[in-house]
Amino acid sequence: MGPFPSRLGLHIQGSGYFVLDYTQPPRRETTRFMLAFGKLEWSFVAVLVILVGAAGVFAMFLFLQLFRGHSRR
Repeated sequence: MGPFPSRLGLHIQGSGYFVLDYTQPPRRETTRFMLAFGKLEWSFVAVLVILVGAAGVFAMFLFLQLFRGHSRR
């Protein structure tokens, strides 16, 4: 039987296993990747903005109904 891999997958180079780097990337690099949205993420943002805007317009409509003069027939 060959050598068993460790829990983290770290082994001496040449043992046939990949050496994995578990260090955290710098903060600036992480922020840059978070701002780089794709088409799917931007479509979700657009739908969210549209829905929030529609809810705001509807709330404004309901608020203005409080001050509308109701006519009696």
